[in-house]
Amino acid sequence: MRFHEHFLLGDMLEASNEYESFRECHMLAIHHTVSGEFDLAEERIIDALKSLEELNRLSRSKRSNDRLLRIANQLAIAGIGPDEISRSLL
Repeated sequence: MRFHEHFLLGDMLEASNEYESFRECHMLAIHHTVSGEFDLAEERIIDALKSLEELNRLSRSKRSNDRLLRIANQLAIAGIGPDEISRSLL
């Protein structure tokens, strides 16, 4: 996975940990299912979903940040700086 495309620099370690947790839980769920340990498989799937939800939250944060940067760049290109934005908000 190209973490830099999906997560903010400050979230990379957390995203990496959640990704590894997701993968491990997924593999364990498969192992438990093959072994007929369906309760354990279900628990690992629930854990995997929690990690996936966290990855999704971190990814949404990056998309939101990227969107704000695009808007700021468009405003800068249009000659609208932070001072003009501040004045219009007051």
